[in-house]
Amino acid sequence: MKIRDLKNNLEQNLNKVRANKYVNSISHWIKKIFDSEKGQYNTNDFNEINTLENLAGIGIVSLTKSPADEVIAELTPEGKELHKDFIAHGYYL
Repeated sequence: MKIRDLKNNLEQNLNKVRANKYVNSISHWIKKIFDSEKGQYNTNDFNEINTLENLAGIGIVSLTKSPADEVIAELTPEGKELHKDFIAHGYYL
């Protein structure tokens, strides 16, 4: 997935201003997961889990449960491709 594809998808369901806000939020979460140890982000925070479930719904992350009752988020191949595109477009400078 490329940033343009993500923006187009979001703009179909939201207005342009809200879509740009969500793209920034998605870039934050992708970087957070990518930079986590072993590329796995663990959490048991309800708000974070809700956000991660939304990202899983659009195919950017995959979620699993840990034995410690935490949710483990990992980037899917689409999420990794999107991470590369965010870097190429200077989102993490």
